[in-house]
Amino acid sequence: ALHDAVALEKAALKSLEGKCSDAAKGAAAIEAAEGQLDELARLQAEAEAEAQRLKETRRGIKAVAGSTLGLETERAELAHQVRAVTQRIGHCKERLERQKEQHAAKEEDARAALSLAERQWGEL
Repeated sequence: ALHDAVALEKAALKSLEGKCSDAAKGAAAIEAAEGQLDELARLQAEAEAEAQRLKETRRGIKAVAGSTLGLETERAELAHQVRAVTQRIGHCKERLERQKEQHAAKEEDARAALSLAERQWGEL
């Protein structure tokens, strides 16, 4: 009887260790998701900075448009910069959306794993 009780306790301990491991994995997944949120915030700040540069470039284009014919080359260069900045903003927005989607999926998985681990922990 004592041997059976010891075996049961060992099995319960092993199960508890597994649940603790699952909870640790869930916490690690949440930490990773938080890191991705930080990256998303950085990308958003980068996109906002690019948008500000775009506004400044557009202001420059307006100023050049009223200038003499000799400034036409500069206006064309600014227009090229606007296109390049617009393209970079588009790429940043695409990366931001992909990161958001990946983060949402990972966060959902992590929260589900954490919730399961907490439920299992509570059942003990």
